[in-house]
Amino acid sequence: MKTDLSCATALLFILLLAQPLIGKAKTIFVTDYGARPNSRSNAAAAVKAALTACKEQDADILSFPKGRYDFYSDGSTLVGIELDSLKNLIVEGNDSEFVFHGRCKIAGIKDCSQIEMRNFSADWDRPYTIQATILDATDNYLDAKIDASQYPFCIDNGKFYVLGENWILAPTSQYNNLYDAKTGEIVYNTQDAPLADIFSKDATDMGNGVIRFRGNVPIKPASGTIVAIYTGRYTGMEGIYINESKDICLRNIRINYAMNIGIRAQHSENVTLDNACAMANKSKKRVFSTIADNAHFNCCRGTIKVLNCKATGMGDDFLNVHGRNYPILQVLDSVTADIRIQDATLKEDEYVWLLDKRNKQRVATVRIKQITGWSNNNGKYLSYRVKFCSPLPKGIGKGNMIESATWVPDVTVSGCFLGRTNRARGILVTTPGKVLIENNRFSTAGAAILIEGDDSRWFESGACRSVTIRNNVFDGCLTSGNRHRNRSGWGNAVITITPYHFPKMYDTPFHSNITITQNVFKTNDAPLLYARSVDGLTFAENTILSDKSYPPHPVKREAIDLDSCRNANICNNKWNGTRLSNKVSVRNMRSSELKLNDHTIKKVTPSNNE
Repeated sequence: MKTDLSCATALLFILLLAQPLIGKAKTIFVTDYGARPNSRSNAAAAVKAALTACKEQDADILSFPKGRYDFYSDGSTLVGIELDSLKNLIVEGNDSEFVFHGRCKIAGIKDCSQIEMRNFSADWDRPYTIQATILDATDNYLDAKIDASQYPFCIDNGKFYVLGENWILAPTSQYNNLYDAKTGEIVYNTQDAPLADIFSKDATDMGNGVIRFRGNVPIKPASGTIVAIYTGRYTGMEGIYINESKDICLRNIRINYAMNIGIRAQHSENVTLDNACAMANKSKKRVFSTIADNAHFNCCRGTIKVLNCKATGMGDDFLNVHGRNYPILQVLDSVTADIRIQDATLKEDEYVWLLDKRNKQRVATVRIKQITGWSNNNGKYLSYRVKFCSPLPKGIGKGNMIESATWVPDVTVSGCFLGRTNRARGILVTTPGKVLIENNRFSTAGAAILIEGDDSRWFESGACRSVTIRNNVFDGCLTSGNRHRNRSGWGNAVITITPYHFPKMYDTPFHSNITITQNVFKTNDAPLLYARSVDGLTFAENTILSDKSYPPHPVKREAIDLDSCRNANICNNKWNGTRLSNKVSVRNMRSSELKLNDHTIKKVTPSNNE
């Protein structure tokens, strides 16, 4: 008995010693694999080795001790932090700074689950976008001053070039944006390429960083105005790319620069961005951040949450969530068709909706059985030969489209601030899932919210079925919106709802069940809401205040413009301000389709199609 008791006591003692270790996270430090913070040496190989160790040792945390870590491309595309087939891992930055050189992606997350990346910033010493300060603009030339220490340049044979690390590029003539020197905001009423192609014109080095570009510019910006000059667009090198992954969280991440979209997710489920967004690097006095969107979700599912983000300086929209329309090129037999692919791909066993050719309504659901191959159609697009599990309905053929019924997300956007320091628009969302946009503040240069449905340009699908926009503040939006009421603008109104096609009066509306309620609109201009082809539209209990910070555009004078809508309800809104329009324009609608219970609305322009 004495021996047994001694063994039991010893075992208990061992268990007590081991107790603090139970549940303790296994941490891999990148510094143990050769990364040297603040040395400016290439950390890419060390990070790759540390990630391999994470997989082999089933680690819980990959840790970067606080410091600066540099990543260098050898000319090909480098992915700084590449997570592949990992699960239950935290990438802890500890407020480190990741600095990239050349053609790089910040991170890739592929075939992963339960991943959290947090607490770091990412930037380039030599970005592919540069900025200059306008000194003078005349009918014959434009003088601009460039900080050559941040943005080295050269002039060769009278042409201006940006010098990077092992690269040299000329400015693109399609994009440049003007920013107010004091506020850092997009200059009122300027939109894209306000200086046209002046940076491609003959250039002379005047010394001390001043370049004279010879030619006439469409507008004459004030001296001191800042211009962002792009050398390319849509490079395919996203900042953080999430693909075929599940339960991903990005938290407390500042993307000071990215060579394309800041954060992009495709065929992924349950993604959260919490204070993770593009932000211009104030310490370098930059006005720009990402080349394109802040965040872009294509063919995802589950729940997308965008929380507590304050994006600045991005080169396109803050958030774009959509599916994909795939045009049918030809039907070979009752179960086989060639499908055009753009950007996203289809998957076997995926359910898809078949869309009516005329009104783009979802008319049937079929399942993909097999994808047998693809072809490259003269470099313009890819096409797949797709076999379905059941026959296609009669009448489905070339010109119809299919849309994924499997990859459909719900979306929540809350606690975000979107200012005029960003190009273009705020939130773009086209999904039949539930959408909630609440407790945000918008001060966007273009439309704050755009609900689309594109069947002919970007093919971004997803007729909305349930959208709630509530308790937001829209403060001085659309200051550089749609001056000419054409599709190339940044929106027709603060909230713009427009399928890309134009339905006829008696067509079934494209979108449905959109509620805009209990918001505050502080506006310098008339257009609050433009809605086309919505069944079940409510604009109620909103407060509209006049703001004189900017002059109004002289184009559009209706506060609310409804076209081809059904069951529209405008009621109990509060209007305050002499400069505001309180007119409602109604087109292609019967009188019975609009319920107006708002005594502050003075005039309704009746439809000509009673």
